[in-house]
Amino acid sequence: MWEPQFTRGGALSAQGAFEEAVTYLRAGLASRLGALTFRPYGLACLAEAMAGKGEFGASLEAAREGLKVQRETGYGHWDAELHRLQGIALLGLKQLDEGQRALEAALRIAKGQQAKAYELRAAMSMARLWRDNEDVSLD
Repeated sequence: MWEPQFTRGGALSAQGAFEEAVTYLRAGLASRLGALTFRPYGLACLAEAMAGKGEFGASLEAAREGLKVQRETGYGHWDAELHRLQGIALLGLKQLDEGQRALEAALRIAKGQQAKAYELRAAMSMARLWRDNEDVSLD
């Protein structure tokens, strides 16, 4: 079943057990349902777990795949979160300008969707960027 794998993987990631989380998330993504409707959610969870492990290249790959799946399906529920995770991965790869643009997109999308929780997550990520990098533009 996909749901317990994604749910468990997401919970383990939130607890900081990134290795175990990745195992569950990859199993969920390999399942039949993971290849369909729930793929963007699973990829968002995987991007977050990979970033938590410090594997920003893999995190970026998962976030970009999630965005691609959403474009192909027209289902954009995870759009703001995937852009935020893309931004975090880019920042981890020291691509500050691209990372900031991804976070700005996450904020814009979340506001457009009136998704306050995603908007707050994007704003917090942007605030961390500004705190950690004095040379980043506050525009």
